[in-house]
Amino acid sequence: MQRGIEPTMTRMTRPQLGTLTAFALVGVAVFGAACDREEIHSYRVPKSAPAPRMAGGGMGGMNPELPARNGAAGQDLAPSSSSATVVWDVPPAWKTVQSNQPMRIATYDASGAEVTVTAFPGPAGGTLANVNRWRGQIGIGEIGEAELASLLTTTRVNSTEVSTLAMTGGQGQVMLGAIITPGDGKTWFVKSTTDATAAAALRPTFDAFAKTFRVEGAGAQASAPLASVPAQATPLQQAPTQQAAAQQGMNPIEGRLAHYAAPTNWASEAQTGGIVAAAFTATNAAGGARITATSLANDGGGDLANINRWRGQLGLADVPALSQVQFADLVPGVKVVDLANPAGTDRMIAAFVTVDRSTWFFKLRGSVAGVEAEREHFAAFVRTVAMGAAQ
Repeated sequence: MQRGIEPTMTRMTRPQLGTLTAFALVGVAVFGAACDREEIHSYRVPKSAPAPRMAGGGMGGMNPELPARNGAAGQDLAPSSSSATVVWDVPPAWKTVQSNQPMRIATYDASGAEVTVTAFPGPAGGTLANVNRWRGQIGIGEIGEAELASLLTTTRVNSTEVSTLAMTGGQGQVMLGAIITPGDGKTWFVKSTTDATAAAALRPTFDAFAKTFRVEGAGAQASAPLASVPAQATPLQQAPTQQAAAQQGMNPIEGRLAHYAAPTNWASEAQTGGIVAAAFTATNAAGGARITATSLANDGGGDLANINRWRGQLGLADVPALSQVQFADLVPGVKVVDLANPAGTDRMIAAFVTVDRSTWFFKLRGSVAGVEAEREHFAAFVRTVAMGAAQ
């Protein structure tokens, strides 16, 4: 048996290493006694404390975002009395495998097919955005809300909602996916991409596995046997790099958005969803404004089409060509337009960046004065998230 521990940002001390060694030895003994039994193993992942001012509701939004990490990697400590734990049962035939991908919580070999488990705080951008992100990974186009319902099979097991799906990629590969909300404030993702024959054989077990995710309280964990720490639970010393983000199906912007520290007058909106990765409401003496980060597949319909759509929202006429668009000099290297309605009562600053077959749109909208008051904060937001510049 093994306990999945989330990656941590804290280095281990020598006493902690000693404690880990002792616990690992106990785990080996427990495993040796149990190895001859056909049993389901439980993996326990301590619930992280909420991170301050994470993007999008807590990022609350899709993005997948990364939770705050607390404690040292490898610590096998019982949570406090108020702590909750997400557990799941692993089919006996699946083997836990080592992974050097730091954002994974668990990786399994299911008769040759790799199955991965990850989790991010909040709604992680919404089901549609995550499904479309997965579709992009296997080379097929995005879908809309109407098509999503027919693709998903959604069930509720006690307090856990589980949505499962199977999608065939452009090269004939099949992706099995599950999006799980067990009630711990996070969205959990289970995924496997393999050939069609293997996927057909795997799917019943895969779907059943996803339905075992659940929250258990401190008392249930306290009675559980000690377990060794999986090799993939390695320390994470910094925010995700582009390489680490790509390993999880995230692009660099998603990774940076997950760790963005918003200005103190920006309140994250708890219920973002769909294609909106994160949203904030800015409060200021000039009337305030709203800030959103949105992701669309490929070019998002094209720069000109989006600019004309925004112009239409403000009552402005379309422009026939990009050559007639006046871009704002707000963030070097990023296309930015600054638009206002004819009455001067509604203003929008929009920036857009294409990365990894998706286009990100960052928008600041409100009264003319309210937007102006947040202009520098917004510019810093775009520089940090879109360009990876230090805040």
